[in-house]
Amino acid sequence: VLVGAVTVQLVRPRYEAQSRVMLDIIKPDPVTGQVMATAFLRAYTKTQIELVKDPDTARVVVKNLKLDKNPVLRRRYAESNQSGDTDFETWAAQEISRGAEARLIEASNILEIAYGTDSPSRAKQIADGLRQAYVDTTLQSRQESARRNAEWYENQAEKTKAILFQAEAEKAKYERENGLVLGADKIDIDTARLAALASQGAGQFIAPTSQSAGPATLQLAELESSIAEAAKSLGPNHPTLVDMRRRREIVAAQAARERNAASQASASAMSAAQATTGMLEAQKAKVMAQREKVERLRLMQDEIDLRRDQYNKAVSRSAQLRQEAEVAEAGVVPLAAATTPQKPVFPN
Repeated sequence: VLVGAVTVQLVRPRYEAQSRVMLDIIKPDPVTGQVMATAFLRAYTKTQIELVKDPDTARVVVKNLKLDKNPVLRRRYAESNQSGDTDFETWAAQEISRGAEARLIEASNILEIAYGTDSPSRAKQIADGLRQAYVDTTLQSRQESARRNAEWYENQAEKTKAILFQAEAEKAKYERENGLVLGADKIDIDTARLAALASQGAGQFIAPTSQSAGPATLQLAELESSIAEAAKSLGPNHPTLVDMRRRREIVAAQAARERNAASQASASAMSAAQATTGMLEAQKAKVMAQREKVERLRLMQDEIDLRRDQYNKAVSRSAQLRQEAEVAEAGVVPLAAATTPQKPVFPN
């Protein structure tokens, strides 16, 4: 009891203040729409805890709170053995890092930031300073990372655009030199023309047969049959027989014209079929002759399509990162501020 009482009287008391932030990792990112996987939560929270106690965060606290003008800390710095080897800012950051603690509240995504020192007011001040420095550092880190990545994607987009323009120029030059043009479906004009000719001449030509007869031919056959029957019972100069023979001459002339027209149509169809076949064979030979050139042109178009896709993706990703670099929140929401502790946590 005596030793404990003496210890309480001699040992400098230590006061601890706590402030809190909420790690907003459950809802999707407002820019990217991504949600953190469960497997990375443990590593993420451990990183945030270490970031709170990081000396760089402590340096931000020293600057924000202007602790270099605090006479108590100045006196302690002068009394320390490090005053000759270490500057005040580094020494103060180390002192804050040693007194800082961070822990995740069980079964929650709330991070509690604590700082302990011999002064209740300074414990509250630095606990709040650590919270604000942690939020600012997290936001700045995210913005700078997004900005660096955006610059990288922009450089890649510029390089890809230069390659794309060069590929387009080479393709246009090759088309001019060889008289080839590719359509949107990567089919050249000659191949498309060959397909059209093939579809026109796909049906086999069938010439009209001699057995086919028109109306006049059929009517002529009927008249001849009627005349032959009438000649058996009527005389050669009978008016009815004479009239039937006159009509036969008229119908015979019409039948002759029908046969001539059918013959001419058959000849024209045959000639057209032969011409189509000749054009088809000629076009086929032309396509076969320039197949290697067309294939090379298609490969050049594939290269252009690939570079255009790379350029579009780089520009899209760069725009997204630029938007992320302008984001105003870093997934950390400040909660309760620290209160001035009334009782020391040591000795107790």
